[in-house]
Amino acid sequence: MLTAIAFVVAAAAGAILRGALATSAWRVVAVNLVGSFLLGLMADVDTPELTIIGVGALGSFTTFSSFIDHVGRAFDADARSGERVRVESAATNPTPPDSSASTWLLILVGTVGAVGAAALGLAL
Repeated sequence: MLTAIAFVVAAAAGAILRGALATSAWRVVAVNLVGSFLLGLMADVDTPELTIIGVGALGSFTTFSSFIDHVGRAFDADARSGERVRVESAATNPTPPDSSASTWLLILVGTVGAVGAAALGLAL
């Protein structure tokens, strides 16, 4: 019972901390990188602590749904700016890219970086 209560408290703390820190797409990436690294460090931790800290606190801290939400918003913004570009410069650039390089960089750093951060944590 104590583990369940500690889990709920840790999960709430992780979610609150994520909400306070992850206010932009790149901050969400930073939160996920830090959380993935810390999860990697916890590879040898026993079950109750892993459940409370790893799954509870860090699981709610690194929620990738926030990352996907920010990526989706970036793609939407890119699509809207692409429509304006298409209207303004249709003669010189009839097929502008659907999304900017920064959105793809966000995806690359957010996914590959998180796996790399977890692997680094495991290695230490």
